[in-house]
Amino acid sequence: CGHCKRLKPEFAVAAGVLKNDDTPVALVKVDCTEGGKAICEQYSVSGYPTLKIFRKGELSQEYNGPRE
Repeated sequence: CGHCKRLKPEFAVAAGVLKNDDTPVALVKVDCTEGGKAICEQYSVSGYPTLKIFRKGELSQEYNGPRE
């Protein structure tokens, strides 16, 4: 999808920054068309890209802003 393609480079930059930082934050990608189908159903993913924030393993917040 177009929104996913536009998000991809920004996601890669953010993931790289967080990986090289001591911040206890991880960015995770899930492919809802392959092996990640069950997790996408569990968290009601219906549009793409979907951004969700988890704290201590629990869903904390969903991002509902622009996808530009």
